[in-house]
Amino acid sequence: ALSSYGTPRPAIASTCIMSAVRRVALLSRIAPLARCCRVSFSQFSLSGGKIAVRPVGFRWYDGHTRTLITSLSMKCSYVAENRELVEGSLTRHEFQAETRQLLDIVAKSLYSEKEVFIREVISNASDALERLRRLQVTGQQMTETSLMEIRITTDNANGTITLQDFGTGMTKEEIIENLGTIAHSGTKAFLSQLENRSDGSSLIGQFGVGFYSTFMVAKSVTVYSRSFTPESKGYVWMSDGSGLYEIAEAANVERGTKIVIHLKDEEQRFSDKTVVEGVIRKYSNFVGFPIFLNGQQVNTLQALWTQSPNDVSESQHEEFYKFIADAYDTPRYHLHFATDAPLNVRALFYVPQLLPEMFGTQLIEPGVNLYSRRVLIQPKARCCIFVLYCNSLM
Repeated sequence: ALSSYGTPRPAIASTCIMSAVRRVALLSRIAPLARCCRVSFSQFSLSGGKIAVRPVGFRWYDGHTRTLITSLSMKCSYVAENRELVEGSLTRHEFQAETRQLLDIVAKSLYSEKEVFIREVISNASDALERLRRLQVTGQQMTETSLMEIRITTDNANGTITLQDFGTGMTKEEIIENLGTIAHSGTKAFLSQLENRSDGSSLIGQFGVGFYSTFMVAKSVTVYSRSFTPESKGYVWMSDGSGLYEIAEAANVERGTKIVIHLKDEEQRFSDKTVVEGVIRKYSNFVGFPIFLNGQQVNTLQALWTQSPNDVSESQHEEFYKFIADAYDTPRYHLHFATDAPLNVRALFYVPQLLPEMFGTQLIEPGVNLYSRRVLIQPKARCCIFVLYCNSLM
């Protein structure tokens, strides 16, 4: 089997097939005359000509008459599964002083857009996968799984949202360092900026708050992680953001990191699939790894601005424009350029056929979306339009 990005997926294929084969014994009484079996695969193409195939079922035929006896449908799991078990005893730790200060500021909802916690966690997951890919290129030894994707699962009944990656993961020491302390330069300056910020505008994404943004919507957070290194152990980390956290050894933890966010009563909307899908499409649709939401891939378009202008066709421009502008027309003009000096800038600018209107009465404000590492950091940046417009006249 192949992944959405053309990567071999023997682990997923074999797991799915063996799961079905184990059920063959149950069908032996139903189909005692079966002489041959046919495996069915679903195949579909994604943007960029990549092909994805998945085993979806088996059919048993009579070996002599070739008539269908019975069939078995099946579905691979692309959702975050709850298989982890706490094995060791929980040990309690205190957050670093700066971390407690940061958590207190975040818990008071300084930021107006709480939905960005999804963007931050996805960005962290993408970074972990990218680091793993680089290690694979260098021949680094690692655990067996070959999955290179991000899985998000919403659970309305339990009020949770789970985000999982299969990247580098963390050891126990790294969990304590990354989640219990802020071991990054500029922490003091960051906290000073937060305290002196009086307009309440969003600062997330500019200082790499990342994981801590989950406490804007969470009453408690549980993290499972296992390092990519061979023979590494899995661990669980738990906290309600009050100043303490607990950590213990855990079994059945897959390589990478899984974050289970138990939502506050007033933030239950983030356990709804439709809401989360809208946030992903808004901020993280162009992340370089497939994102599965409740088993379905959400991001299927490529970030055209990262490609050479000569490699992008008109049909790709039209598809991309309709997505980012939520429009049905085709662009009248487009400007696509790239430069590496003095700054690395990739820009894609579209002019619509007609004035963009909402419900035929209200004009939609124009603007340029600013992306950093394929993640939206500032929508509708009107100042950029003026710069691009002036440059086009020169």
